Amino acid sequence: MKNDGEPHAERRSPSYKEAVTLNSNAEEKEKFIAAYEKEIGQLLKMNTWDNDKVVNTRDVRKNKILNTMFIFTTKRDGTKKLRFVARGDQTKNRKTYRTTQCTITH
Repeated sequence: MKNDGEPHAERRSPSYKEAVTLNSNAEEKEKFIAAYEKEIGQLLKMNTWDNDKVVNTRDVRKNKILNTMFIFTTKRDGTKKLRFVARGDQTKNRKTYRTTQCTITH
């Protein structure tokens, strides 16, 4: 692929609702669902969180909670990919905490 020096246009990642719930393209929707299931499966396999230890957000100081989001992307070859990420841009003063808890939805 030729690089003509022009920057790539930034494309906004579709939300879960746009990629899955409201997506009228059945083929694309299925690919996004498969990417979602793959990412969640990997997170569970890596013991990213403990389903037996659910913490009520009211019991945690708000400055220790980072929101999370799904980043849906379409790679150049057309495959769909999803990454579950913590919103690092919400940290204050770049402090590192011993434990950081985030809301998890699925």
